[in-house]
Amino acid sequence: MEAGINIVVISLFDDSQNTYMEAIKNVRQAANNFSNRLGLVFSPALALAIKGFEIRSGLLEVCMKF
Repeated sequence: MEAGINIVVISLFDDSQNTYMEAIKNVRQAANNFSNRLGLVFSPALALAIKGFEIRSGLLEVCMKF
């Protein structure tokens, strides 16, 4: 994040929903830690990459507050 990251892309190809949620949680935690160190709010964007024309539908259970 110190190098200037402002977007994180999570690839939704082969892993499970738990893996994706863990990745999102890790990004949020890293951004929170970085924000605390800076004394400013730092919030990188999250982009989800899906493969080709495949559409994934369904609910992504949110287990943390935004």
